[in-house]
Amino acid sequence: MEYLLTASQNAEADRYTQDKIGIPQLVLMERAALSVREEIVKLDPSGTFSILIYCGRGNNGADGLALGRLLAEDGRSVQIYLLSEGGQISAAAAKQLSILQALHIPVLSFPSEEKEMPENPARTIIVDALIGIGFHGKIKAPAAEAVSSIRKLSGKGAFVLAVDMPTGVNTDTGGADENAVRADLTVTFQYRKRGQVLYPGASYCGKTVIKSIGIVPPPEFSGKEKGDNLVFTMKKEDLSGLPPRPADGNKGTFGKVLLLAGSRGMAGASILAAAAALHTGAGMVRVITPESNRQILQARLPEAMVSCYPDDDPASISRDIEMYADWADSFAAGPGLGTGPAARTMLWTFMKAVSAGRGPRVLVLDADAVRLVAKDNELAEMLVDEKRNFIPVLTPHIGEFAALTGTDIPEIKKDPIRLGQGAADRFHSVLVLKDARTFVFAPEELKETSGECGTGGQRIFLNSLGNDGMATAGSGDVLTGIISGLAPRAGTALKAAVYGVLLHGASGDLAAGECGREGMTAVDIVHAVGPVLLSTHRKMGL
Repeated sequence: MEYLLTASQNAEADRYTQDKIGIPQLVLMERAALSVREEIVKLDPSGTFSILIYCGRGNNGADGLALGRLLAEDGRSVQIYLLSEGGQISAAAAKQLSILQALHIPVLSFPSEEKEMPENPARTIIVDALIGIGFHGKIKAPAAEAVSSIRKLSGKGAFVLAVDMPTGVNTDTGGADENAVRADLTVTFQYRKRGQVLYPGASYCGKTVIKSIGIVPPPEFSGKEKGDNLVFTMKKEDLSGLPPRPADGNKGTFGKVLLLAGSRGMAGASILAAAAALHTGAGMVRVITPESNRQILQARLPEAMVSCYPDDDPASISRDIEMYADWADSFAAGPGLGTGPAARTMLWTFMKAVSAGRGPRVLVLDADAVRLVAKDNELAEMLVDEKRNFIPVLTPHIGEFAALTGTDIPEIKKDPIRLGQGAADRFHSVLVLKDARTFVFAPEELKETSGECGTGGQRIFLNSLGNDGMATAGSGDVLTGIISGLAPRAGTALKAAVYGVLLHGASGDLAAGECGREGMTAVDIVHAVGPVLLSTHRKMGL
């Protein structure tokens, strides 16, 4: 597990390290400068590049000044600029400046002492130490002039390294000024920040490298009281947290998934979801779908069981649904279902049967099921009914989330964490908000069990795996199948959602590596699920 911090949380950890642990600020700053120097040596081991360091007047600038001293001591060609205006210089920056002056290492005032561009920008490294994680709003003078200089050099081939955060990128939201610095490499300290993972900030950061400098997390980071405010992420290797399938198990014990999906002309969604559940490790999958889909489903996916109802009489299968609801271990509904009266009747029947069966078990509602809930109070009330016998997992993409909450998409993009957590609490559901970065939110009542994901009580997961090739038709159906397929093994709705999103992203990355992001399809993601799990098991020695 890895925390993704806001600017204030990072400052809180910094203060705790200095005040409670007793590591002085200058020691942390020296470690930060040494870690950036290490990355520059990797970029230019021969020491032949010119290095320009643009320093602000705060603590980010102090890091830059310390870096300049280290590079000058190495005998490298380094030019250090300090903004001549822009507020009072911080105590840390003043201290670093005095050290440089005592060593007779020149520091130029920017913009008054700006020199001509390097003769060979392609052999130049630009260091952005102007503002760091403290940026919000708009880039103002004199930082704006420094950013303009950085952008000009970058356009001529210079390599740009940002210290902690590129100037112009909001640490908390990933929002960016239109003239923000586009870094090739961002060196951040101890923790990644949310804005380095969220878009568009992630694209401005380039490659992000995390350097440990000795910052110690305060106790509340692992406590449940402040856990609501912390966002965590995971790496592909964390899939090892999934319980392994027992060697003496069988298809009946590996999980039985009941899937309500498909409509006339929409058989593909049910195939993708069912295939994903099977590839994830479910022992059996039964698909409830219209009769018009029977032949194509059985031809394309012979491993799945199919129960069909007449296209013009969906209610005729109600009794069978009640029987299968008692058979299944997890449920999913929505892919390709449609949003008309017949689909509404089917979803209502399905949810009632799941609620009346043994449980509580996981019910994944995706796509059309989310849209039906959004416009039907009776369906929505079933989610919050205290007598329900299932744990809902809602998986809307941002458009479906807008319909579910009555919120405009631009507003959602500005504040997905507050709105997503609010919706999870409102609908008493685990909520998977799908976008370029996908969030998982746990409702308040699951807070006490959220530690089962190794999160220490945190309820907000931000997936940092995956790629733009996954923005393809059917990708969401695959995620539905993965979550419902994992649910019997994962044990809780939250774990099924978190590990499902993680596995989905890792599979998308593998598919992109094999097919290319432009050429990959949802089927490629399905076929990558097994190899990703195999790789995980091999690393675990299984």
